[in-house]
Amino acid sequence: GFDRALGEKIAAMLKPIETEVAPFAKVPWELERGARWVRPDYVIQVRFTEITREGVLRHPRFVRIRHQSEPGAGEHLRSRTLADKKPKKRRAPKKPAAAAPERPALLDALKKSLARKAQRRKSR
Repeated sequence: GFDRALGEKIAAMLKPIETEVAPFAKVPWELERGARWVRPDYVIQVRFTEITREGVLRHPRFVRIRHQSEPGAGEHLRSRTLADKKPKKRRAPKKPAAAAPERPALLDALKKSLARKAQRRKSR
């Protein structure tokens, strides 16, 4: 978080670089309506405890804002951004594949089954 004075300062910094077009190839559905977009001229440093499977920051804390052209502005970008972070898919454990019976065995089983059905019909 930041106080009201810093919020007003950041708003004043972002006002001149506002744009109508989102600077992302894909916009999250939660942000499609009501979002205000700016050109990505600034780097914001945020600390957080983790990124969830859904790509949400847990316990984010604002640290500072710097212009992209400042030396060292990209140094703190060690972790992936939310756009790059994809949730891990949980996979069901693979079942061992059953050995496919050989063709002659299938034909023999089918012949025996047909023979049993024919005997049942005769006995009726």
